[in-house]
Amino acid sequence: MGQNAVLAVSPDRSFVRDMTSLAMRCGWKLVSDAQYKAGKVELIGFLRPREISVRGVEVANRAIRLNANPGQRHLEAFLAKYERWAPPKCVDYIAFPGTVWQNEDRLRSVLTLCWNGERWHLDLVRLDGGWRPRGCLLRPCSE
Repeated sequence: MGQNAVLAVSPDRSFVRDMTSLAMRCGWKLVSDAQYKAGKVELIGFLRPREISVRGVEVANRAIRLNANPGQRHLEAFLAKYERWAPPKCVDYIAFPGTVWQNEDRLRSVLTLCWNGERWHLDLVRLDGGWRPRGCLLRPCSE
């Protein structure tokens, strides 16, 4: 796969991990969801030169400006196809800021895929905290 992947999932498909179905127990609410588009993607960093950390809200804003704002449907398609694809050594996680969830405390989070050395696993990361380096975004690339 190199640094490119092909995502193919129906844009009207329901979430595999629907946080709203847990709403009665956990209070999760869908705040926003990026429009799904299938196609080839490339990994890009979100830190600027000499930055060692950045707040999650700024990552989400940069993702929009960089046209690298995939959401949860993209994450689920990627995970279904590339669960064991090893990323480049400089990448520990991929953020998917296009889908934003809010818990009952009104804290907003996005899903990330974190590499554990053997496979990807899901994590929720709050937008109000600082994000560590070695993360990236997925951006559509021309064919």
